[in-house]
Amino acid sequence: MSRYSCLERFKNQWLSIESQELTNNTDCQFQPTANYTKNMYRDKEEEQEPFNMSGTEYTDKELGELEYVNFQHSTRSTLSKFKKAFAITSIGLIVYTLLTSNFLFTSFVTPIPPPPKYNVEEVTELYLNVLKTSNLAADWSKRYTSEPHLAGTNYPLVQFTADKFTEFGFNATVDSFETYINYPKNESFLTLKENGSVIYKPTLVEDVLEQDETTQGEDLIPAFHGYSANGNVTAEYIFANYGSIEDFRLLNASGVDVTGKIVVVRYGGLFRGLKVKFAQEAGAVGVLIYSDPADDHVDESEVSYPEGPGRNPSSIQRGSVQFLSELPGDPTRFLEDPYDPVALANLTGIPKIPSLPISYKEVQPILSKLSGHGLQLGFEGGIKGFDYSVGPAPGFELNIYNDNEYVFTNLNNVIGMYEGADPSNLIVIGNHRDAWIKGGAGDPNSGSTVLLEIARALGELFKLGFKPQASILLASWDGEEYGLIGSTSYAERYAKVLQKNVTAYLNCDVAVGGSYLKLASSPLLNDYLLDVADLVQYPVRGNESIPSTTLREHFLKSSTISILGSGSDYTVFYEHLGLTSVDVGFNSGKGDPVYHYHSNYDSFYWMSKYADPGFKLHNTMAQYLGLLLLRMSENKALTAFKAADFSTAINGYFTELADKIPAEWLNREIPTIESYQSPCQMRMMGSAPKVPLTLSNLIDLTNEELATYKTASVSFDAKVEELQSEWDTPTYFPWKKIVVHWKIFGANKKLRGLEQNFLYKFGLNNRDWFKHIGFASGRFTGYAGQSLPGLTEALEDGDFEEAVKWVGIIKKAVKKAGKSLV
Repeated sequence: MSRYSCLERFKNQWLSIESQELTNNTDCQFQPTANYTKNMYRDKEEEQEPFNMSGTEYTDKELGELEYVNFQHSTRSTLSKFKKAFAITSIGLIVYTLLTSNFLFTSFVTPIPPPPKYNVEEVTELYLNVLKTSNLAADWSKRYTSEPHLAGTNYPLVQFTADKFTEFGFNATVDSFETYINYPKNESFLTLKENGSVIYKPTLVEDVLEQDETTQGEDLIPAFHGYSANGNVTAEYIFANYGSIEDFRLLNASGVDVTGKIVVVRYGGLFRGLKVKFAQEAGAVGVLIYSDPADDHVDESEVSYPEGPGRNPSSIQRGSVQFLSELPGDPTRFLEDPYDPVALANLTGIPKIPSLPISYKEVQPILSKLSGHGLQLGFEGGIKGFDYSVGPAPGFELNIYNDNEYVFTNLNNVIGMYEGADPSNLIVIGNHRDAWIKGGAGDPNSGSTVLLEIARALGELFKLGFKPQASILLASWDGEEYGLIGSTSYAERYAKVLQKNVTAYLNCDVAVGGSYLKLASSPLLNDYLLDVADLVQYPVRGNESIPSTTLREHFLKSSTISILGSGSDYTVFYEHLGLTSVDVGFNSGKGDPVYHYHSNYDSFYWMSKYADPGFKLHNTMAQYLGLLLLRMSENKALTAFKAADFSTAINGYFTELADKIPAEWLNREIPTIESYQSPCQMRMMGSAPKVPLTLSNLIDLTNEELATYKTASVSFDAKVEELQSEWDTPTYFPWKKIVVHWKIFGANKKLRGLEQNFLYKFGLNNRDWFKHIGFASGRFTGYAGQSLPGLTEALEDGDFEEAVKWVGIIKKAVKKAGKSLV
């Protein structure tokens, strides 16, 4: 057969295929024609039937000639096969040479990093040794708490932080951006009137203490609320307990009219901004917020600060009243024209009514007037002379005058970067630097101190030639106190890069506010947090004679790991971008001195005398948080992540909510259109079929997906452990390491992106910035986390259609997550 006829035959075959695809494009599956089938087997038929081209049989002579030709062809084929084998062998030897050379590990196959100088255990020992032999926490705390550092102010402190990052070996940059916030003008005041006459005017100022120099000077920041509305209102006032949604519902159900009144509420239970939001929605015209001594965990006999650990009666808690559970960050960033006065006057996410903070000492004369007036709804507290009646008291009014300056100003994040061996692996540690007061020894600068101690200890390791496997990003955020502004701005601007490369975000806001370890985390890291806590000793403090225990033992005596909510900088990373996050710190608890949150008394003196003498807890937190970073970085595979723990958590939360679904909902039919139908099916059937389902059916299908997901996650965790073991096992065959490297690279990528499968692009109802369907800030709490928030809210609202919607969304996300692990 001629070469030309062969080419013609293959051309005809492909033309036949193209013709079939063009003329039969409504078929769902290609069916070859008889002509195509014949062409496919034509060569085989010619080999089996020895006919010449005329169709007659070959003569004996012709057959002999054919046999000779076939012999020559067979010889040439053998030679050709030998040449091919020789070429393949040669190429194989070249590849083997490359594989066995160090050149491969350093440049040829990127991004395989070179072998580390120190293994995980060696790095752990070196790091802990630095912090056990030196502790500079008190020095850093003194520096951070010596001057006011409200958001957007004190650039020298910005430069100090950047200089320290640089000194310790990090590439430091200042990330400046513009935002919209308010500053106090020293002109806000509050008065109590009786029948129109002023009978009492609180100072709204905390006492100056001789022992505590942070409370002294002309540079103290007045008591105010971030993002509080300006205004001048006079009205009757009532008491609304904590100002929770339940409290306002109780007032409404009891016939208490809030409209047109000023509401007095106590701190605690929920984010202060939501207290103002719920009061505003109930018709209030102003809000006053104080700290009730009954909410402190110390005995009433305790002497107050500075002579003792009790609450100073004049302490005032400042803070933001932004509606945190709706939209953190700069409230102007989504405006077409953020400088438009009309748009600024109608911003969403911040209050329209004025509010002020006040001490319990100065609120007492105001609340005492309500005693015996209005209803008794079971509210209780520690204000002497007040029976916790709701009010109002006839003839008594409050006047709130709030005057703040709203401005556009620059905030400054400080970023310290150290590039690791694997540029695709980035671990972020963050703390915010801004504070409501001059001090802030607990919030936020215990965390700032820990961040510098971690940087210092890592810097000592860098001097020894240590190069981390992961890149490390240290972040000193600005504007957290107003509403997580610095971290939110940064993460939104670099969202794609962060979602691609960040392995975990580790947050440390209040590193030391008490002696009780608090851990909040994505379920992916729960086991890891406890495993690392086993490597750190809980400090023996003061004259205590108790035996030393590990941090893990200390933690498990009194606590459990909680889910993430909001109130700190992990929010944007976890609940908006789906990046696995943790939040750690020592919190105040029973037996601890009262933590003067957002008060002038959160000072260096209070910290060094009562909260953490010797700064041992600061040192312990630096050890712990630094090891969380290092052991995650230096293990080749992400064994820190447990996919099975996450699937178990989601399964448990879904089961818990499914049990709360009203029985009458379960057998209601729901019209469902499958989310995907192939174009072929659509053409054949005319439209996507509608399948009648009940909510019970949908729940069963979701449970099936959850079971599949759990199986996949358990198997995946075992695979990751096996890969780490293979990597740790010495071998004489370098290409085996290369294969394992790429397997680990793929597995790590899947784990890094696992929670992004649970992002819903349209977000939660009425707060679509929150994208994570597994966990979010509670809409009625702000601080506390909420699991499966979409479905939770649907059940709270008694909304059948929303419940159906969110069960479907959960089912789809779980299925996607399960497939990602296969």
